[in-house]
Amino acid sequence: MGREKAVAMLLTGDVANSGGVTIEMEMHKQTVDGERLATIDVVGTLQDGVIEAKGSFRNGRGATLNWRKNQE
Repeated sequence: MGREKAVAMLLTGDVANSGGVTIEMEMHKQTVDGERLATIDVVGTLQDGVIEAKGSFRNGRGATLNWRKNQE
């Protein structure tokens, strides 16, 4: 995920009854001060255990999220 190896991602958001999702992803350094590196806002859908969402970093760079629940 880039040059920074000690990075934590915090995802918060909502899922509507219709399956629509809104997610805010915050990237933080894993240090004592926890400096925020970037915030990404995405919207998309949750269907059959799969989230597909698109959006952008706050600086305008595009971003996508494709997440699948592990079936184990």
